[in-house]
Amino acid sequence: MDVFVETKRGPPFSIEVGYYDTVLNIKEKIHKYQGIPVPAQTLFFNGHILHDDHHDVERCGILQDSRIFLHVSPDAAAAAESDHRSNTTPHHHHPAPLPPPTPPPPPATSKILIKIKTPRTASHHLSLEMDPNDTVLALKEKIQEIESVHVSRLVLQSNGGGGPELQDHRTLRDCDITNNSEISATARPAATTASVPTGSGSSGSNKKLKLLVVTKCATKKLPVEVNAGDNVSELRKELQRLHQKMNFPLPQEGYFFIYKQNVMEDEQSFRWHQCGQGDTIEIFNGSVTGGS
Repeated sequence: MDVFVETKRGPPFSIEVGYYDTVLNIKEKIHKYQGIPVPAQTLFFNGHILHDDHHDVERCGILQDSRIFLHVSPDAAAAAESDHRSNTTPHHHHPAPLPPPTPPPPPATSKILIKIKTPRTASHHLSLEMDPNDTVLALKEKIQEIESVHVSRLVLQSNGGGGPELQDHRTLRDCDITNNSEISATARPAATTASVPTGSGSSGSNKKLKLLVVTKCATKKLPVEVNAGDNVSELRKELQRLHQKMNFPLPQEGYFFIYKQNVMEDEQSFRWHQCGQGDTIEIFNGSVTGGS
C-alpha cells in the first residue's frame, strides 16, 4: 500500500510499504529514495513519534493513503547536503550557503489520564493515556484493542456513567474530559444477521472493507476488498477465482479462515465477525468439524 510522507524540506512524496513493515523499514525506504540518513529521521503519525522498535505498520494504525510527517535533524540535513555538494561541485568552487535549519514540529499537547470502567473491570478502573484533542472514536478504538468489543457496540458516558453518551466526532476536550476523569464503557448487544434481511439495501451492507489475506506461515499476502455485509463464503469464491487466474496458492485438502484466533463461519457476514478496516484474515489447512 502507499503512504504519503510530508516534510518541510520539500513537497510530499509517497512510498510503498507492507502491512508488516516496521518503523525502521519505512525509514530505510526514505533513505533509499530520498537520501536522508536513518539516524536523521524522526517520524510522526497522528501527533505521536514512531519509535524504531518492532512495531509494524498494522499495529501503528497506518493504512492506505495515511500521511506521515518526517522531521529531519538539522545537523544531519546539513551533513547530507554537504556530502551531496562535494560529489557534484568542483573542488575549486565554494559551496553555496546551506538553507536555514528546519524548525522542529510544535510540542505535543499534554496528555491526560482517563479512568475507564467496563463490565469486565467493574472492580477496578482501566487507565488510558490520551490527548485532549483526540476524538471519542479514538478512545473507543483503544478500548476495543483491550476489551475486544467493536467500536460500533461501545457506548461511553462521562461522570462514571451518570452523564450523557459521548458522540464519536467530538474531541475529549469538547466533552470536558480532563485528567483523571471517569468514563463508563458499556457494550450494546451484538447484531445478528437475522436482524438485517438479505437484499435489504441498507447502506451499511455496502460498506467496503480492505482486508489482508495471509496464507499459512505468512508465505503469501493478498489485499482484498469486500462488502461488510457479504458472507465469508464470498471471500472463498474470490480466492478460488484468483487461484485459477493467477495461481494464488490454496491448500488442496481444503482450508478454513481464522480471524483474531477464531474460526470464521462461511455463512456469516464480515460485519457479524466484526471485521474492521485493514484487519488480517489467515488461511489454515484442513476443515472444521462441529459436534452434533
